Amino acid sequence: MRLNIIIAVCIGLAAYALTMHFEGRSPEITQAPVKLETKASGEVAPEFSFTDTNGKAHNIRDFEGKLVILNFWASWCPPCVKEFPIFLNAAELHKDDVVFVALSSDHDPEAMNSFVSKLELENADNVYIALDENTAITGGLFQTFRLPETIILNGQQEMIHKLVGADWSYEELDTLIGDHLMHK
Repeated sequence: MRLNIIIAVCIGLAAYALTMHFEGRSPEITQAPVKLETKASGEVAPEFSFTDTNGKAHNIRDFEGKLVILNFWASWCPPCVKEFPIFLNAAELHKDDVVFVALSSDHDPEAMNSFVSKLELENADNVYIALDENTAITGGLFQTFRLPETIILNGQQEMIHKLVGADWSYEELDTLIGDHLMHK
């Protein structure tokens, strides 16, 4: 019995000593540096299909020739909710050239539908919102585990820009879209 107590105390002291030794060695990261100009891989986006909130099936390849704003979001994510109107505004302003695809990671479809019902989407025929069930596309294909994340695809479906987080402005997005459309 006495030996067990001595062993337990030694293990506790060793754990404490190791904790004290390694504490403070890694810098605390409070915010990830995110810029709109973050380049994506340039690879062609993986092919996937989804069903939008209107029940219509789509394939990402349906939008070849257009600039695609592919947004991974959730209604419970405050930065996602904050940036959503910016994407809608960009899609409305560039109706002929831009498609906005928003894939929700909500676990509750009703939460997503409640959020979407508050949006003004009557004439938004270039906006597609869908529930990504079990995050098969978000986490599976695109390995996105932190929201929001947005990938911009050019007309050839190449991933040309990646935005992680919501620390950017509408003006930056509009400039990116304008630059791409000029060099199309």
